Amino acid sequence: MTTPLCIKVFNALSTEVQEGLKHKKTNYGVTLEKILKNGHMNPEASIGCYAGDSESYTLFAPLFDGVIYEYHKTPVGKAGQRDLSTDILEFESDVISSTRIRLARNLEGYPFESSMTCEERASLEEKVLGVIRFAFTATKFEGNYHSLPQLSEAEKRDLVSRHLLFKEGDNHQDTAGITGCWPKGRGSYVSRDEHLQIWINEEDHLRVMYLEKGSDIKHVAKELFSALTLLETNLSFAYSSQHGYLTSCPTNIGSTMRASIFYKTSIPETELKKICKYHGLSVRGTGGEGTKVVDGVFDISLSVRFGYSEKELLNKFVGAVNKLAQAYSGWSPLHFASKDCQKDIVEGLLRDSADPNARPLDGTLALGLVSDCPNAKEIVGLLLEYKANPCLLLENGPDSLFIQSYRDVCNEGEYERRPNEGIEVEGVVGEASKLLGENQDGEEL
Repeated sequence: MTTPLCIKVFNALSTEVQEGLKHKKTNYGVTLEKILKNGHMNPEASIGCYAGDSESYTLFAPLFDGVIYEYHKTPVGKAGQRDLSTDILEFESDVISSTRIRLARNLEGYPFESSMTCEERASLEEKVLGVIRFAFTATKFEGNYHSLPQLSEAEKRDLVSRHLLFKEGDNHQDTAGITGCWPKGRGSYVSRDEHLQIWINEEDHLRVMYLEKGSDIKHVAKELFSALTLLETNLSFAYSSQHGYLTSCPTNIGSTMRASIFYKTSIPETELKKICKYHGLSVRGTGGEGTKVVDGVFDISLSVRFGYSEKELLNKFVGAVNKLAQAYSGWSPLHFASKDCQKDIVEGLLRDSADPNARPLDGTLALGLVSDCPNAKEIVGLLLEYKANPCLLLENGPDSLFIQSYRDVCNEGEYERRPNEGIEVEGVVGEASKLLGENQDGEEL
């Protein structure tokens, strides 16, 4: 049975620290028991805790700091600087049908969703709607508010199907108290062109997002940041210099940004997930988390939120997605790791039974991608140790000094085109190592 991350982190704390946290309570009455309730009641949860207010992150720092580090691999204090400039790379793919960027925000002066009363939810909804109407009237963001309690079931289904409204929370949010007073105080503001949306009182006070067809992520970012700036003229958001913007779930803190695309591909889902994981991307079904893939269209997003500015994250996202184009030729994580000179990742993939002789549609071999690496000798040695066949390079590899080193040990008229049949692996290792170790002429290896 799996254990939620928050429970693991808490259990790793000393008994003294654990006891100290059990007796703490924030100004809004948030306790350790409430924070960890989802993890204790739903052991299948991946994270298992929700902050009840801004103070939760400081009062219960031993817990949240540990969770943040374990999940984001970045320590508290390095949240990343805010940067809403739009000097952003462009996608190089023609299989992106839509692009969306979402930000989460919680207002100062209110507890977070798991700790709010019905009256507080209604008060926040009224305040936000007042600001929206003041800020957006007579602008391109002018639109309509869909109040959940006032919608028929048919209207709800229609809006949800068009990704303009959120569904009722799951059992994790129910346990934490996030869905309390449902559906009161909740709804979705949608601009008339249906590009801008603001969800009120979902998992966080606000989810601000901009969605449009196509792949112009620079335009999407520009419009979203413009709308956010208008909101900020009259709303103050929960923020910490150590954590960035604060959210209910610690996985979303920092930039709180989730950039995503609808990406159509024939790559099998299991393989796509492996490739995307290597590039720091998350893969969901067409309808989001827990849904099926329809017509080969995946929801792909950047996994990281914390430790980078908004602009940095968007450029990381575009760069990673652009590399997926190579996956159309069947590149595996081992290909990408070899090309990126990631020796430790190469070794880990080989240990996990990655095929060093896998040949995608373009014929590229992992062994032929390391010639520019400063640690090429080490990576070549690893690949050969795991039965990479260098003689396959002679079929379509570049005619470089690096590849030439194999010609003497690969008799093209005799060797079998299967790993290590018809060749002496030790001889290949020796020849390649000798070349890599002795080349002093500045020639490209």
